[in-house]
Amino acid sequence: MMGLASFNRARRLAAEKAVREAEEQREKKEAATLPDYQAWLYADLRKEAASRKVDRYYDMNKQQLIEALRG
Repeated sequence: MMGLASFNRARRLAAEKAVREAEEQREKKEAATLPDYQAWLYADLRKEAASRKVDRYYDMNKQQLIEALRG
């Protein structure tokens, strides 16, 4: 028979697992809707950053632009 402490631990672990799975699903859905910035040209990334008014985009390299746009 399961004691109260074991029961509460099992409930807590199940709740934590459900939260983790929901977060993973949300991240997958969000990632599917984001553009594939790695495939973009540097000039196109700069134009997009400028249109979104990213601070100091003109000093950024390609990876920094990608991170700022995903930000």
